[in-house]
Amino acid sequence: MKVYGGGTHSYYNGLNLVEQRLAQLGYVVIAINYRGGSGFGRIFQDLSTNDWANTQALDAAAAVARAPDAFDAAVPIAGIYDFASAYNNKNRIIQLYIKYGQSGTPNEQLAHYTTSNTIERLKAVKTPVLLMHGEADTIAPFNQFTEAVNELKRHNKVFEAHSYPGELHRFRNPANRVDMYKKLEAWMERWLKTN
Repeated sequence: MKVYGGGTHSYYNGLNLVEQRLAQLGYVVIAINYRGGSGFGRIFQDLSTNDWANTQALDAAAAVARAPDAFDAAVPIAGIYDFASAYNNKNRIIQLYIKYGQSGTPNEQLAHYTTSNTIERLKAVKTPVLLMHGEADTIAPFNQFTEAVNELKRHNKVFEAHSYPGELHRFRNPANRVDMYKKLEAWMERWLKTN
C-alpha cells in the first residue's frame, strides 16, 4: 500500500513512478485517498481537521504504529511523526498549514496534537521499518527523523535509517534518489518476497 503525505494531499491520475516500479516488480500497489484529501469536495477535505495522522491513517489501515499487525514492512520517507514538534521547526507557510489542520497551535490545541502524535505510539510497532529523510527538509523537518530513530532504538525495534545531507523534501540529486529507491526495493525484497 502506498500512502501519500498527510493533511490535504491526494493521489491523482498521473505519473506515479514509485507505484509503477513496485507494480513492475510484482507487488500489488494500492494508493489510498483517505479522508481529508483535497479534490473531493470541502466536506471530505474537512473530515480530518483536528485528527491528522489518526483517522486518516486508520482509513488506509496504514499506520504501523496504529495497526501493528497489519503490515510486514514499512518505508516512511520524509515523514512527520509529531506535528507539535514539527510546528515549532517549520517555515511560516507550513506552520499555517499545520495550525489550520489542527485548529490551532500546539499550545492552543494540545489534545489534537496528542491524538496525531506517532512518536508516542512507536513502542507498539511490530513491522520492520526503513526510515529515509533529507537533512535539509523544511516541510518535514529533519528533527522528525531523529526523533523517530531515537524512539525506535529506545524500544529495540527492527529498523534501518538513512539520511541524505543537503536534500530537501523532494530529493534533487539523482544519485540520492536512485540510492533511496534501491534501498526501498531491497527492503521490500527482504521482508515481503517469499520463496
